[in-house]
Amino acid sequence: MQKKNIELKKHVATIHCSNKLGLLQRKLSNALLFYAYPYLLQREEHEITMKEICSIINYAGNNISFIKDTLKNLMTTVIEWNLVDDTTGEEDWTASTMLASVRIRGSVCTYSYSTRMRKLLYSPSMYGKVNLIIQAKFKSSYALALYENCVRYKGLPATKWFDLQSFRKIMGVPKDVYLIFRDFKKRVIEKAVEEVNAFSGFNVEPEFNKVNRQVVSVRFKLKNCNESSNTIEEKNNRLKENYSQEMEILIQKFAFSRHQAIELIGRYGIEKVKEKIEMILSSQVFKNGKLKNLAGYFTDAVRKDYQPEKSSRDFSERAQRENEINEKLKQEQLDQYIRYLDQEILNRYQQFSEKEKAEIETEFMRYIKGSLYYNLFLEQGISNPLVSHMFCEFFRALKKNLLDNFVGFNDFCKAQS
Repeated sequence: MQKKNIELKKHVATIHCSNKLGLLQRKLSNALLFYAYPYLLQREEHEITMKEICSIINYAGNNISFIKDTLKNLMTTVIEWNLVDDTTGEEDWTASTMLASVRIRGSVCTYSYSTRMRKLLYSPSMYGKVNLIIQAKFKSSYALALYENCVRYKGLPATKWFDLQSFRKIMGVPKDVYLIFRDFKKRVIEKAVEEVNAFSGFNVEPEFNKVNRQVVSVRFKLKNCNESSNTIEEKNNRLKENYSQEMEILIQKFAFSRHQAIELIGRYGIEKVKEKIEMILSSQVFKNGKLKNLAGYFTDAVRKDYQPEKSSRDFSERAQRENEINEKLKQEQLDQYIRYLDQEILNRYQQFSEKEKAEIETEFMRYIKGSLYYNLFLEQGISNPLVSHMFCEFFRALKKNLLDNFVGFNDFCKAQS
């Protein structure tokens, strides 16, 4: 396929949705929609080969079980959207899973969408053009999410303002991760911006809105890579008009000339300058009048990214919080991995012959003999949720040799990131 023919018109309802899709899931959902799009209203089911799937999402692995697991996750991911009638003003709320069904037979994957999803996706009134060649280059789900949320504004000066909580959701960031904004900015926003600027064909620059020194919303200024630069005069006029307050502080309090203040803001950006103004003005050393050569100190603070003074207690508390967050995240990943293994174990068990099942069940009965699970198993088999859980635990403990072909924990975590 030619590059010009591999752009997907993706409805904003599926771009600005709240979800926790990993990188592979995002790429796969876009690839499946791209192949199905011309026939969405004519066909109930669509086909694609596994080779085509791996090629278009740039998946180098050969673990089909992992692809299956990714497809199952798409079947449990819910999209919801609101449409408002222009005449009556009546709101129409709808929800649907991203995929309705999936089947893999041999080397062919057959999949379908719900009726409402097909109608939404086929004639989007608002959409962004997602280039699948570009999406294949992304290494993180945050970068791909940012690309999708910026691409529909391409050609405009900036995106809309996203309130911070909504932005965390559409980026797929868990509620209890990166709660401190500087961590969220460093690990999510800055990393995503770096990838988008490297691969997308346009540049994005975050801009933050603060209330009482707290960031409450974010938007992204957009610029095509081949866009001609403004002249120095145009930049200076814009800086004078938009950032007069900061310029006056630099001139009055830090002894910059007007030309130096304009050059500093133009080179490092207004957000960095604002941040250092607040940091220095609130520092005890500034209040005590002990800073000499204020202009030189401020320039170094911006250029070398000075940080506010911290006590050893601040560092230990921050380290403790980060450790707690990392441990919680690791435990969540482990819980997700155990759920994945349990489902694969039950699927594998159903594929055994009756003789193999009988042998395993005999071992299992010895394993649970004397416990409450024993009678439950005799009455209901592993269809009972409690027995099913214990059966998977037994399988993981004593039948590790049958788990060799399953995805390992580290590979599972990488694919979810």
